Amino acid sequence: MAGLAGGAAAEPLAYHGESTTFGGNDILRNDVTRMIAVSEAAQGCREIQRIDAQVERVTRPENRWLAQETWRVQACGKTHRYDVLLREDERGETDFSVGFRPE
Repeated sequence: MAGLAGGAAAEPLAYHGESTTFGGNDILRNDVTRMIAVSEAAQGCREIQRIDAQVERVTRPENRWLAQETWRVQACGKTHRYDVLLREDERGETDFSVGFRPE
C-alpha cells in the first residue's frame, strides 16, 4: 500500500491542518489515509501529495466520542474532498468511515 500514498521515489506525503487522528502513533491517521488511497487508485491516481484536514464537529452522544472531519486530498494534480467520520465504540476503540464527496 505504500505506493498508493506516495511511493519510495515520491516526496513524502504531507499532512496539514487539524484532525483527531493526528499525533500519537498515527495508526488511525494511516488507516484513514489507506482508505483514501484505495479510493484515489480506483479513480486512476496512485500518488497522494498532500492532505489538508479540518475537524468540523466533535460531539459525545451516548457517552461515546463522534468526530466529523473534512480531508482535502491533493493527488495527481486534482483536489478531492473526503468526509471522515470517527466513532468511539463500546470498547473505547475508534471505528471510522470515509466518503468521497465531489466538489
